[in-house]
Formats: sequence, C-alpha cells, structure tokens
Amino acid sequence: MKSYLLNENEVHLEKGTKYFEKISEPLQTLHISGEKTPVGSFTFAEIKKSLEKQNGLIKFTDDSKEIIESTNTIDEKIYSRLEKRIEIDKILPLIEIITLYEFAKVKPEEKNQNGEKLKEYKNVILREFYQELTKIEILDNNNDVDSKTSKIKTFFSNISDFFSSSNIFILFISWLIFFIILFVPISILIINILSFKIDSTILMGLLTAPFIGAITMVATISNKSKK
Repeated sequence: MKSYLLNENEVHLEKGTKYFEKISEPLQTLHISGEKTPVGSFTFAEIKKSLEKQNGLIKFTDDSKEIIESTNTIDEKIYSRLEKRIEIDKILPLIEIITLYEFAKVKPEEKNQNGEKLKEYKNVILREFYQELTKIEILDNNNDVDSKTSKIKTFFSNISDFFSSSNIFILFISWLIFFIILFVPISILIINILSFKIDSTILMGLLTAPFIGAITMVATISNKSKK
C-alpha cells in the first residue's frame, strides 16, 4: 500500500487488497458447522440479532456492540477506498495495525517494546484497530468524482511509464507510435493544404521520420539513465 502511494503501481494495490481481504474476513464473519447445520458464514451482526431474538436474557455490553458495529463498516470504510483508489493514506494506519495483529498470531512468543509477549497483547492490538476504524468516515457519493479523477490520473501515469521504460524495445515502440500519431497526420494535412505531389522522397521522409525520432528519444533517455 505504501508503494502504491509512492508510484501508483496498480499491482501493489491489487496485492495489498487481496492480502487485506484474506486477513479481514475472519474479523467480519464466524464459520459455524454441525450435524444439522451446514457449514456457513454469518456476520457478527446476524449472530447478535439471532441470539437476542432466541434468548432475551442474552445481552451484549456497550463494548461488544461498538466492536460489532465497527466491524460492519469495514466494507464501506476500507474496501470502498481501495476499490475507488482514493484516500488510501487514511486507511493505511488501520492496515498496519491489522498486519501487526497477524504477526502476533504467527509469532505469539515475540515480545513488544514493553517486554510483553505478543500473544498476550493480541487483543489490545485488535481493540486498537476497532477504535481507529470508528474514527474513519464512510465515503459519500461525492467521492465518486475523486475516484474518476484518480483513475484518469492512474491511466496517464501508466501510459507515461512506457515512455521512460528501462526495456529498450518497449521504450522504442512507445516513442515510435507517438511520433507516427503526431507526425504522419500533420504531414499529410500540410501536403494537402499546399497541394504537394507525393514523390518517393516525401514518402520516404514520412516513413523514416517517426523511426528517427524514436531512435533519438531512446538514445537520449538511455544516456540520462546511465548518468
């Protein structure tokens, strides 16, 4: 996610999103199986509602309600931002907290800076995640405009990468296409306006100019990269 904020490489965002999806799914749902009940996935909100309906004596604490309500906003607060490619910086601290929580599960005997074993500190980390999640606002429809702007920006960023690629072949083809699009139509327009007759010399110039321009740009960019 941090890499995406620096270079806007979609691959980094996609990998980060898949990873977050994998580790957040257990926080949102509870898998139940039994002889009479098929394996299923239920959200904590559904379980809370069902238990309260079945047994009026079951009561949830204010703490529990806050955690359940916070959990149900993960999609609206985190996934929506990942999907729309906006305000990633706002949810980055949450992702860092949940990553630390995962590390505590993998390395429970590791100690934090206070000398506490992570397995004993795990619930504290998770509670911090929920507390920070409640502070994040749910995106409204106005953010769709920002999303479109972000996608357009990402598109042009990806296009510009071709014109500075370290791969010589990609670099050459990119500049060749650019000069063909730029040079050929303009040349044909000028020829038509001035009523030039297209002879072999002019035709050769039209064909070779984009190649010469592409070769020049590749050589210039390569020399700058070496320096």
